[in-house]
Amino acid sequence: MKNPMTQLIRQMIVPATLILAIFIAAACEGPVHPKYDGENPDPFPTGSEPPVVTEVTPDRGFAGDEIVITGSGFRPSAEQTMVNVGTASATIVSITETEIVARLPVNENGNQKVRVAIWGSENWSNELSVFYLSDFVEVKYNILTPRGVAVDDTGNLYIGSFNDQAVYKIDAVDSVKTTLTDIPVTGTMEFGPNGWLYVVTASGLSRISPDGATVEDVVILSGVRDFDWAPDGSIYLLQVARIHRFDGSATEEVATVRQAQKLRVFDGHVYVTELANSRVARFEITGSTLGPHGIAFQQNTPLAGLDLAASGNIYASAFVRDYVFKAAPDRVNDSDITEIPNEEDRANPFRKIDIRVGEIYMNNSVMYLVQDQVASGTVGRIWRIFIDERNAPRYGRD
Repeated sequence: MKNPMTQLIRQMIVPATLILAIFIAAACEGPVHPKYDGENPDPFPTGSEPPVVTEVTPDRGFAGDEIVITGSGFRPSAEQTMVNVGTASATIVSITETEIVARLPVNENGNQKVRVAIWGSENWSNELSVFYLSDFVEVKYNILTPRGVAVDDTGNLYIGSFNDQAVYKIDAVDSVKTTLTDIPVTGTMEFGPNGWLYVVTASGLSRISPDGATVEDVVILSGVRDFDWAPDGSIYLLQVARIHRFDGSATEEVATVRQAQKLRVFDGHVYVTELANSRVARFEITGSTLGPHGIAFQQNTPLAGLDLAASGNIYASAFVRDYVFKAAPDRVNDSDITEIPNEEDRANPFRKIDIRVGEIYMNNSVMYLVQDQVASGTVGRIWRIFIDERNAPRYGRD
């Protein structure tokens, strides 16, 4: 009688032997080398020449600022290109075979190397450098009774002086101060269409040509404190108790406010700091009019300076204290408003602020804080701070 176990083992030996033979035969045939051509490109190409970088502009800035890298041999696809700045990778905003627009990542202050790598090349490009400006500096140009700050598209800083009745230009490259023009500046300033600088003056709102040679009246209206553009090109002007709208030909009152200080337009609303009410008021833009008076956030101390980030965060300065409030748009209640500086957070640059901030001006990822509540003939202090978020759109220039 046959042993059933022995018979089962014999039956298993045949298939196993067959499988082994198949593997041996396959191994003897050697590896399969696919052929790549135009219809079947190599997914891991090698041997390409590295790109060449010829220029980086501007050659200085802060994390979050955009730089333009000019050169040759770039891939026209961001997925096949890497821009390395210092110890981090930059975000590619746009790219062609000869130009890359990239957003600077966070790095240490000082010179950082910029280089580019492309898919298919084992080597990096040549290196150029970009200079990271200090995250927190005091702008010291001895501006008497400062009124208004603005930054143009090439990084030059403009500061108005109520005492000198002039607007000064601080060169972005060599920091040299020159007089742009003499003008009776009394309030804020901002760049508008065609590079003209719009300035609040004793007579209303004026504008200065890019070369400073021409000054023109835009709106004749006494007591203007601040202004901003709406997306449709109209300008909202703020007086201490009223908001006016200028449509390019006529000015019309559209709302009343109480002891207003600063104004900003963002996301279909007009925001205003009301000193006496200790709050940031908000009005919905409804065509050529404004909706009912609303409250963006309320505090228990008078508020003066105002600006908004693209995220919707509202920054407002305390009028009688040396700090700034930050209010997130998705906060549950006003207890979620951040008070800056926070002395427990030693890494927070705002903790060094020791002035009453009358004006807040954001440009890209930098915030300027201006001590404009000083006696005539007194130097007002100005701080420049990196805040790692970008300003809300400025519709007059964007």
